[in-house]
Amino acid sequence: DAAENRAFVDAYLDQQPNHLGERFRKALITHTAGHPLFTIELLHAMQTRGDLVQENSYWVEQASLDWKTLPARIEGVIDERLNRLEEEYYEILTVASVEGVVFTPQVLAHVQGISDRQLMRQLSRELEHRHRLVEEQEGVFVGDNWLGRYRFSNAMFQQYIYNNTSEGERRILHRTIGEILEELYQRYEEEFAVQLVRHFAGDRKREQRYAKLAGEQAARQFANHEALTYFSRALALTAEDEYQERYELLMAREAVYNLLGERDSQKADLEALRALAALWEQQGDGPGWAELETRWASYTSYIDHHESERFAERAVSLAKSEGKLKIAVEAYLIWSITSRIQGEYPTAFQLADEGVTIAREIGDLRGEGRLLNLLGLITLEQKDPTTARHIFEQALGIAREIGEIQNEAQPLTNLGIIAGNEGDYN
Repeated sequence: DAAENRAFVDAYLDQQPNHLGERFRKALITHTAGHPLFTIELLHAMQTRGDLVQENSYWVEQASLDWKTLPARIEGVIDERLNRLEEEYYEILTVASVEGVVFTPQVLAHVQGISDRQLMRQLSRELEHRHRLVEEQEGVFVGDNWLGRYRFSNAMFQQYIYNNTSEGERRILHRTIGEILEELYQRYEEEFAVQLVRHFAGDRKREQRYAKLAGEQAARQFANHEALTYFSRALALTAEDEYQERYELLMAREAVYNLLGERDSQKADLEALRALAALWEQQGDGPGWAELETRWASYTSYIDHHESERFAERAVSLAKSEGKLKIAVEAYLIWSITSRIQGEYPTAFQLADEGVTIAREIGDLRGEGRLLNLLGLITLEQKDPTTARHIFEQALGIAREIGEIQNEAQPLTNLGIIAGNEGDYN
C-alpha cells in the first residue's frame, strides 16, 4: 500500500547520506509507485547521468534532473508487459498517455469514436482488472456534467507509451484532446488551465490564453514560482504590439515578484511597464498612470521611504483624476504605511482614514479592511488599546465576510497582542 511504498523508498534512499527532500521523494513515488525494480533502476540511471551527485558525501539533486528518460531495463520490463495487449487496448492507452498520467474516459471515447459505456467497460474489465495497467479514480463534476477519471497504475507506463508515440501523432492528439477538453470545460476553463496549456503548445493564441489563466490561478493559491513560470510563458507568446495583453501580464508577474521579495526582477518589470505605457499612450490610448505609480510606490517603500511617499502622493492624485478610486485606496494604504514606518503617526492616521472613507464610498471591502487594520496598529502604537481593539474587530469582521484569509490573520494577531498585554492569555 501507499505507506509501505513510502517506507521502502525512504529506507532505500537513506542507506546513504543524502539531502533528498520531501519534494524529490514524492516525485520518485509518483513515477515508480514504490516498485522496487523501477525505483532502484531509476535512481541508478540518475546517478549515472549526473542528475544526482555527491557533495560533501551527501547525495543531492541537480537542477537538470530528468524524470522523463527511462532506463533500458525498465523499458524492457514495460515493453514485455505491454506486448501482451491487443492493438485496440494499446491504442486507448496511447491516447490516454497524451492526456496525462490521469485521464478522462469521455475524452478517450470521443477520440476513438466509441460510446462512453463501451470505453469504460474496456478500461474496467481489460486494462484495470485483467492487465492492471490503470486504476479508476473519483470522478469530478464540471458544472452539471460528471467526468470520469482514471490514472495509469504506474507513471512509468504513461511515460513509456508517450515516449514511444511519434512526435507527429502526439501533436495531433494533443490538439484533438485539447479541443475536446475545451468543450467539456466550457465556462470552467480557468480551473483546468494548467491541463489545457499543455495540449495547446504551438497554438500561440490558445497557449498564451491558458498560460495566463494558469498563472492567475497559481497566484491566487500563492503557488508563486508556478505563477511566474506561466506568466513568463504567456509573455514570450505575446507580440510586441499587443499592448494590453503585455501590460496585464507584466502587472501580474510584477505582483508575484513583489510577494517573493525579488526586487531586481520586480524593478525590471516596472521599468518595462513604464516603457510600454508610454508607447501605448503614443498610439492614442493607454492604461493611465495611477496604477503604475502605485506599484512604484510599493516597490520603493522597501528602498527609499521618501521616494515611496512621492510616488504614493502622485498615485492618489492621478487615481482621483482618472476616476480609479480603488487604486487611490491602495495608494493611500502604501502612503500611510510609509509614514507610520517613519514615525509620522498623525499623518499616517489621517492618510489611512481618508483611504477608509473612499473605500466605503465605493464599496471596496478588501481595501477598507486592510486600512482599518493599519489604523488599529497606529492607534495601538499611540497607547490606545481600547480603540485599537474596536478597529481591529471591524477589520476582522470584513476579512471574514469576504473570505480573505491573509487579511483575517493580521487583525487576529493584533487582537492577540492586545489580549496578551492585558494578561488575558486565554
